[in-house]
Amino acid sequence: MKFKTLGIIDVGVGNLFSIKNAFKNFNIQIEILKKPIFKNIDALILPGVGSFQSSMRVMKEKSFFSKINYFVLEKKKPILGLCLGMQMMMQTSEEGVGKVDGFGWIDGKVEKVNLKNGKMLNVGWEKVLSNTKFSKIDKSLFNSYYYFDHSFCLDKSSKNIVGISKNNIPAIIFRENILGTQFHPEKSQKSGENFLNFFLKINKLINQ
Repeated sequence: MKFKTLGIIDVGVGNLFSIKNAFKNFNIQIEILKKPIFKNIDALILPGVGSFQSSMRVMKEKSFFSKINYFVLEKKKPILGLCLGMQMMMQTSEEGVGKVDGFGWIDGKVEKVNLKNGKMLNVGWEKVLSNTKFSKIDKSLFNSYYYFDHSFCLDKSSKNIVGISKNNIPAIIFRENILGTQFHPEKSQKSGENFLNFFLKINKLINQ
């Protein structure tokens, strides 16, 4: 069963209009959440553009941190992290002064991008491949092209990485009710729309 109401976290670190617009073809109510009040919210989107350290600081200052933790860990409701939003699901990040803590739902850390060609920035369309044959992720979502734009990424130690790009960048993480993408589904045209549609049906996987 798909969700009725989807909440998009608004702490000033994401293009909320483009994310909301990406769901225009789905019959679902979208709420932009400027305060951590999740009554009648079935699932959350955790967007992010910018600095890991400043974003986590704002999460705590606006009381989102504890409320999101309760929503995800205690109520076991679905959440989708996009780009920086996925990175914030990790234990720590190298982006910032010293070791910066994230939500800690996914084992591993966030590190600087270091591509084979020496570039420290990953921008553009890339094919995403399956990282494990045991993944519950819909097989049709792999071998598709998605849009990336980031200078930090997950390390490759996490057992929850289920999709990886042709550039060897961890692209999709999945654990129980937690789903994240390093790419931007809202900028990935038909492939992105298919991925968002998959997230809206994630309750089927959670209950398996």
